[in-house]
Amino acid sequence: MLFKFIFITNLADVHKYFGEHIMQILRFNRIFFGAYTAPELQEILNRRCAEALIEGTYTPEALALIARECVTEIDSNARDLIRILSRVVEKSNDKINYEIVGEVTNEILQEDSLQYIDRLSKIPQLFLKSIIKVAQKSSEQNFIT
Repeated sequence: MLFKFIFITNLADVHKYFGEHIMQILRFNRIFFGAYTAPELQEILNRRCAEALIEGTYTPEALALIARECVTEIDSNARDLIRILSRVVEKSNDKINYEIVGEVTNEILQEDSLQYIDRLSKIPQLFLKSIIKVAQKSSEQNFIT
């Protein structure tokens, strides 16, 4: 009996988790997919919004903006795209606008950065957190003066 497995992951080094012997048994082949483009992400948003949101609460321009933010500020992945859209919808009272999209994108970037820092060992973690504090104090002082 022959079994076939298809693993889909965003980990490039997944082979390290299985070990050499298992990888030989599985006849492991990698297929890499490129990052989504802004138009592709916009199409994903168009389909999701058509199913889930009330018509008139979003515009094609707003969806294009979210897709561009995902490509330029985050990492062009559909999970983050939907995460941005969900937050934007939660925060917007009436319609999706530029300010809310920018605010949500910044929040997500900060959250992701903090999660990355929290996964580091203690010394690099302390180092990066101290740099962040210095940068925050510096920007506050520049704002005050």
